[in-house]
Amino acid sequence: MNIRYFAGKGYHTQAVVLMRDGSRVTVDLTSYHTYYKTSRAINGDIEAVALDSVTGGWMGEATYVVDGTTCTVRTQGKLPDCDSVFADLRGTVGNILAAEAALDANPAAKLEMLLESCDWYSHLSDDPAVWPRLDRQMAKIAKVLPQVPAATVRALWAQYAPNGFACPV
Repeated sequence: MNIRYFAGKGYHTQAVVLMRDGSRVTVDLTSYHTYYKTSRAINGDIEAVALDSVTGGWMGEATYVVDGTTCTVRTQGKLPDCDSVFADLRGTVGNILAAEAALDANPAAKLEMLLESCDWYSHLSDDPAVWPRLDRQMAKIAKVLPQVPAATVRALWAQYAPNGFACPV
């Protein structure tokens, strides 16, 4: 979450930053000057950020890493305080990481998930930033292929890959 974006916008008056070491830093968002003054205390890796809302309630987001890719999860709805935001975010990230661990334990299921979610035609996008997506996805698929029997790979490939994409096995 880019806290700086919210400084002086009027959407939020304060943020609480949860650091990976468990410490917290409160950032005053009432103006850019107070944001700059209070945000200088942020040193280290940020685990999550909670923002209050002038309309009531709290929201936030956290980052986590799966297979070397940084991902973001956000709270759903307005929560009563920053502790609730952090608990919600930690629970959600924990569930995601547990699901990833379960997939890692079952390579065939992981391959199926990767093939099913693959953006097979990203190289045809009008946005050049999207073009490398298929290469990144294929690199993840290539890591799983040796762990799955060839017959299973071919069956899953036939089920999910469009015509013209040759099975690598």
